[in-house]
Amino acid sequence: MWSPTHAQVLVKRAKGLKIKGKNGSNDPFVTIGLGKEKFQTSVVEKSGDSVEWMEQCELIIPNKGNTAEVVLTVLHRNFLGVDEFLGRIALPLSDFDHHEKPKSKWYPLECKPGQKKNDYRGDLEVRVGFTVIASDKVGGSVSDLSKKKKGSSSSINKVAGNIGGSLMSLGSKPKSIKKLAGSVGHKIDKVGGKARKSLSSLKLNKDKRNLDS
Repeated sequence: MWSPTHAQVLVKRAKGLKIKGKNGSNDPFVTIGLGKEKFQTSVVEKSGDSVEWMEQCELIIPNKGNTAEVVLTVLHRNFLGVDEFLGRIALPLSDFDHHEKPKSKWYPLECKPGQKKNDYRGDLEVRVGFTVIASDKVGGSVSDLSKKKKGSSSSINKVAGNIGGSLMSLGSKPKSIKKLAGSVGHKIDKVGGKARKSLSSLKLNKDKRNLDS
């Protein structure tokens, strides 16, 4: 019997969302939370009431996984103020059998906790699966992953620096190229001189033969 360490949450798409943006469009995104960890999808700009993400994250299952729940919140990105709430769903881990193959399912979006609004807010299609990841290979938290990304960025900068150095090295080689070109030109002149000398010799030999005849 195996015990999963991480929940894999795939956010597929939403439909029937309320329109909060201007010109009849939304800029929606989804936040996924489990315990102290959080993940955010990309923002799909200028979409309608239906939108697709197809983005997945892996979140560590807390010690008390039987009482934990995955909370997904759909928001409209407001660049001039606070992001606007579109709906949310809470999925208790105890509702899933980690032995079964993950399946996608549509869940109706609900209002904020503490409110008792029954108006339709749309539906969100999600797939929840489970996996085991060794703790020595994965930092386990989003903060750890962000640190790794920073490290990757510095590595990229380092690579960029190396590339820059290579370009500078290439830029410092025209003198050598000129020297090579000069050498080639000199060889050509030298060869040309030999050719002229050979032609002169042939002409002298021809003249000599004419005189002998």
